[in-house]
Amino acid sequence: MTLKNEAPPGADAVDITSKNPPGAEAGGSDANEALSGKAAQNLSSTNGALVQAAHGLAAMGYAPIPMIASAKRPAMKGWREAAADPARALAAVEAAPWADGLAIATGDALMVLDVDIAHADNADGALSLAALEAAHGPLPDGPRSTTPKGGEHRYFATAPGRLIRSSAAIAPGLDIRAEAGLAMCPPSPGRRWIVPLCSRVELPQAPAWLLDLADPPRPPPPAYRPQPIRSEGYVRAVFEGELNALARAPRGERNAMLFKVAARFGDLVGAGLLSQGMAIDGLFAAAHACGLIADDGARAVTATVASGLQKGATNPAPRLGGRTDGRV
Repeated sequence: MTLKNEAPPGADAVDITSKNPPGAEAGGSDANEALSGKAAQNLSSTNGALVQAAHGLAAMGYAPIPMIASAKRPAMKGWREAAADPARALAAVEAAPWADGLAIATGDALMVLDVDIAHADNADGALSLAALEAAHGPLPDGPRSTTPKGGEHRYFATAPGRLIRSSAAIAPGLDIRAEAGLAMCPPSPGRRWIVPLCSRVELPQAPAWLLDLADPPRPPPPAYRPQPIRSEGYVRAVFEGELNALARAPRGERNAMLFKVAARFGDLVGAGLLSQGMAIDGLFAAAHACGLIADDGARAVTATVASGLQKGATNPAPRLGGRTDGRV
C-alpha cells in the first residue's frame, strides 16, 4: 500500500490527508475542547466500546489512535502529535465518534511484530518465524492479538536509546511496527487478544536477534592507517599521532578533537611544514574512521576542518632549524 504520510514501510497508519467526516477536526486543542462535550455522548454511542478500550490502553501507558478500520487509516488529523501523549490521544478517540477501530502508536521503546500468513506475495510469516526461532531461540511470551486474515501482532519492549524504525519484510511475511508507526488492535474488527495486553513496563524485552533483524548493526569502520609523510621526524610524529587519536575518538568528543587537530595542522601548514591537501585528506579520513562523517555529515565536518585550519594558520609554528625539510 502506498503511504501518503511518509509513514515507515509496512505501517498500518496511512493517508492522514484524507478528509474526515463533517466535524472530524480531532486532535490537538480541538480534541481537548471536544472532550468535555462529547465524552459522555460517545460512551453511549456505537463507538462506546472503542472509548472504553482506549481508556484501558491509556491507563497502561499506550497512546490509542482512532482509526477507520476498513481503510487502515487514522480517523483524525495530527495523530503523530497526539501519539506523544496518551491523554491527548485518548481525547482524540473520545472526539471521533465516526471511528470504528483503534490502533496503538508504536515506537519510543515499543515494537510490534506483525506475523502475516496471507501476504500479497504468498509469504507465510508463521513459517518464517518458526525458522527464525529454531535458529535463534523462541520469542518471549507476551501480549498477542489476532489480525483479520489469521495472522498475529506480538508486542515487545526495546532497549532504551535504540531507535527501531518500522520496516517491511525483515523476513518473508514478517513486518515491524516501531518508530512513528501504528498497530491496529482489539476491539477493531477482526482482532481479539490471544494473550491480553499488559502495561508497557511489563512488556517482555525483544531478543537481540529480532532487534538486529529490524535494525541491522553497522559494520565496524575500516582500520585506519594515516598516510605516512616524508618530512622531519617531528612533523611525521605529529601528523600520524594526531590522526590516530582522532580516528579513535569517542562520541561526544569527536568534533572538538577534529577542530583541535585541524588547528594543529593549520599551524604546520602556515609554517610550510605540511601541505594543506595532505592535512585535509588526513582529517577527513580520520573523521570517517571515528564515525563523525556518518553521524554529523560531510558538510559539518568540512566546516569544522576549515575553521580549525584557519585558526591554526594565524599562529604558524616556527620552522624546524630554520628549514622546511620534506614539505608535502
